[in-house]
Amino acid sequence: MFNLSAKRLQIQNGPNEVRYVFLETLITNVGILFANMLTGIITARLLGPAGRGELAAILLWPSIIVHIGIIGTNWGLARESAKDKLGEKGIVILIRSSIVFGSIHGFLVLIISWWFVNIAVAADKSHLMNLIKLYLLFIPFSIISLNILGVYQGAWQFTKFNIIRASYYYLYLMLIMMFWIFNYVELKFFVIANLIGSILMLAVAIIISDFGNTKGKADYKVYTSVVKSSTPYAVATIFSTLCQRVDQILIISFLSSNEVGLYIVGLSFAGALSPLINTFNAIVFAQSAQDNTGERVSNISMTFRRGLFLYGLMLVGFIIVSPLLIPLLYGKAFARAISLSMILLPAMGIVALAQILDECLRGIGKPLPGTLGQMVSIILTCLVAWLTVPIFGLKGMALAALMGALAYLLMSQIFIYVYLDIPITILYRFQRNDFVFNKKFSLKSLKL
Repeated sequence: MFNLSAKRLQIQNGPNEVRYVFLETLITNVGILFANMLTGIITARLLGPAGRGELAAILLWPSIIVHIGIIGTNWGLARESAKDKLGEKGIVILIRSSIVFGSIHGFLVLIISWWFVNIAVAADKSHLMNLIKLYLLFIPFSIISLNILGVYQGAWQFTKFNIIRASYYYLYLMLIMMFWIFNYVELKFFVIANLIGSILMLAVAIIISDFGNTKGKADYKVYTSVVKSSTPYAVATIFSTLCQRVDQILIISFLSSNEVGLYIVGLSFAGALSPLINTFNAIVFAQSAQDNTGERVSNISMTFRRGLFLYGLMLVGFIIVSPLLIPLLYGKAFARAISLSMILLPAMGIVALAQILDECLRGIGKPLPGTLGQMVSIILTCLVAWLTVPIFGLKGMALAALMGALAYLLMSQIFIYVYLDIPITILYRFQRNDFVFNKKFSLKSLKL
């Protein structure tokens, strides 16, 4: 949602401020990636494939529930805080409402999830139920934190936004490093660390938000209004969350913990290129929001080709080094994850390209096409997994994820043609300027 605020930020503070925010957010993304990868490496080495798989099974459903259970209120709060008329008092009211009524919202979701996990968790993972229910306690804390983040995103207060969202990863990393030093290898310590990280993240958010500010009070009507306006985002979030997690749901439900651990490591390694994805998404949203239709088409096409070119270069590099880095970083026990990463790396790249096109459509106020594309991706992923996993095991699941990604990209290309009249062939027709990253591709060129 950085992209939603960039346009007005430039109007208020000029292009220098836009460049600062863009760079600050990119650096934060890279820092989060580094912390996330380091915790993944330490966790894999301490727990091994089976333990890493069991930890993934514990964290899966609570993480899905929090993103669906928030029902898009973080997006609604962002849109509300972006209104010109709010002012400082209005922001304070939104923050306090997010904390007070977000707490009630979070505990309601917690109660429902306590019942839901009894149905959702696979029978062979039932021995993990106590730890899964322990981790469910993070839901209220996470919902409040995400709501506060939404307010700051919409209000263009990105320093606070970046500090809050980065705090969880660094606090969790500190706890994991302590486990490494003292050789704590029981699953419960990692679950508790995740829970403590969520609580401390909320504490950071409340401290930064100046909760004691008396300029505004929590308003029930404001929060209920936000909940009502968030319905479209709630629907979109359901399919977006399932699209991102469908492969993990399937492997955790039907494969052993050892197999799950191998797949999660392959997926984690493949996610190392996410900062580049997020950067292009931020750029293309701003470009597509421009009024000049001809310029919009040109910018979208060029950004897509540049994303394809840069991601392709990095993809080749990661594929070359993965046979060396995965055993070196995660341990020899995860050597089988190498072949999985070879499939998951291009799959994530294809999803990234599809997301670039989806951001274009969101920029012109068309969020539904992305949801439809994700629905097709989910269905195809499940179908291919049903056919291939019994034969090829984990590689079949990775292949299913790749097929789902291709379907997502194809649907995005179809919708970009329908709504913006950009033929698929134009998206892949490289030109000399696509390889020249001069001032035309700088933040000044965004013309927000």
